Amino acid sequence: MGELVSVDRYAQDNLPELTKLEATNNPKLSYIHRLAFRNVPALESLMLNNNALNAVYQKTVESLPNLREISIHSNPLRCDCVIHWINSNKTNIRFMEPLSMFCAMPPEYKGQQVKEVLVQDSSEQCLPMISHDTFPNHLNLDIGMTVFLDCRAMAEPEPEIYWVTPLGNKITVETLSDKYKISSEGTLEISNIQMEDSGRYTCVAQDIEGADTRVATIRVNGTLLDGTQVLKIYVKQAESHSILVSWKANSNVMTSNLKWSSATMKIDNPHITYTARVPV
Repeated sequence: MGELVSVDRYAQDNLPELTKLEATNNPKLSYIHRLAFRNVPALESLMLNNNALNAVYQKTVESLPNLREISIHSNPLRCDCVIHWINSNKTNIRFMEPLSMFCAMPPEYKGQQVKEVLVQDSSEQCLPMISHDTFPNHLNLDIGMTVFLDCRAMAEPEPEIYWVTPLGNKITVETLSDKYKISSEGTLEISNIQMEDSGRYTCVAQDIEGADTRVATIRVNGTLLDGTQVLKIYVKQAESHSILVSWKANSNVMTSNLKWSSATMKIDNPHITYTARVPV
């Protein structure tokens, strides 16, 4: 399972006779959804060592009523509120090779043993962290394709995930669009890719503690339109106390995708203002 990168919601569903699950030595496995297991009542042993996991949620463990042992050593663990349950008296689960469980983050705890750090840090809320290995950095697509951009993040409380398009539009799970859709887990679906869809798409995972962001760059037919290519601005005339500018959209960009707003520039004179209709 070397290409396994995430275990999403209800990935393990209705497996009443499963007693042991082993998903080890997956260098890209960096995310397990808090509700990854449903109706797996007999599972006693969960082996997750030697992956790229930063954490395993307490709720994931609580969904397995007969779990007796778990192995999460040799993972780059984040020693913050997400894994506080490990040091809790509420769990009787046995951890395999606990002396091989080390903190990879935050920086001040890097290299220390997990249980030693969790005694010191008792915070109940922590920043979102987007899993690197579930996130695409660069994609080159053909016109007409449909693409799915995965964005998985862990935090306490559970973070809100939304996306920002190259034109600055915010896309959420409530967004109604023929072009964009977001799943409850944070996957952005872009349908019928066109030239004007190229650019940088930003995933934002946010909770009350703060936010984490990652950027995926999409090229269409090998072409990338950045902000300077989407809108070209020209200086038509420059004088000592004024400047005349004009702008136009790139020929590859559908003008129907541009929104316009009225912008006012105030000069150092109470009787003079300039107003223009500009794209946003």
